[in-house]
Formats: sequence, structure tokens, C-alpha cells
Amino acid sequence: MAESFPVSLQDKFNEAGFSFELGDTAMRTSMNVGEDKVRQRYTRAIDKLGGTIELELDDYTDLQTFYRTTLAGGTKTFFFDDPFTQVQSEYRFLRPPQIRPIGGRYFRISFNWEQIA
Repeated sequence: MAESFPVSLQDKFNEAGFSFELGDTAMRTSMNVGEDKVRQRYTRAIDKLGGTIELELDDYTDLQTFYRTTLAGGTKTFFFDDPFTQVQSEYRFLRPPQIRPIGGRYFRISFNWEQIA
């Protein structure tokens, strides 16, 4: 069962830090002669997205607990609203969150996720 994204954290990505990549379902094989052979290997693509949110130092503990404990180091899935449809979708971390200071007690958190459902 997927977990819920912490309500204490920003629930929308910053526009400037957002990226989205449609999942690839094609398999490409090089031929000795002529064009590559291309076929579909999956019927459902796994889309990837990246984004940033901002948080205050006091909210860092919520992020750390969510990633390390609730999601078992990013191995479990969680719910977050799809940035395009605003429908709750299921995601999993592709790598740990990256944290950068932006001034004072504020930090920018970068995420890279894959959309599961």
C-alpha cells in the first residue's frame, strides 16, 4: 500500500524546477544492414519526473522521516497529485532527495521520481 506524502511539505512542485519525461516503451535493435528494428516491449510506460519544493529547517525532520522510515529509504511508493491532472497518482523515488540551502532557514529540495500508477 502506498503512503501519503507529508501534509507539512509543499504539495506542488516549483514551476522553475519541474521536468517530465515520457516513458520509453520501444526496444531498438541495430541491424547489420538497413534501418534499426524497433518494437514495443511494454504496453505501459513508466514516466519520470523531477521537481523542486522549498521547506523551512523545521520541516526537514518530516522529509527525513518520510524518506528514511516511512518509505524505507525510498523503496516504497507514495501518493502525490499528478502535476498535469491534479489526480492523486502513485510514485517511487529514483534517487534520494537532494537538499540545497537557499538562504536563512530555507532549503530547496530536488526530487526524481517514477510514476507507478
